Amino acid sequence: MRPKSTIQREERLTIRLFALEKQAILLASQKAGLVTSDFVRKACLEKHIKARLSQEELALYKLLIEYRNNFSRISNLIKEKKQFQAELAEVIQRIDEQLKKFA
Repeated sequence: MRPKSTIQREERLTIRLFALEKQAILLASQKAGLVTSDFVRKACLEKHIKARLSQEELALYKLLIEYRNNFSRISNLIKEKKQFQAELAEVIQRIDEQLKKFA
């Protein structure tokens, strides 16, 4: 946990929302792992907000990395088989594209 800032925010902004908008903001802030005020502040100031991965998503991400590494190793073992190597390279490329969505 990071230490509290010595500079306190003094200004307050009040906005009116529909109940559905408020619920959407609350859910989005929870998904991002932020308190609502930090989430809204970052969103309004055009800072990039990344949603945190759930435990299941994190496990799938790690599994996808493991598959990618295994396919790379297989590709390195069969360099003389050009057609098969090209197919493996395509699979590796597709996995890399999916991994970029997490980053």
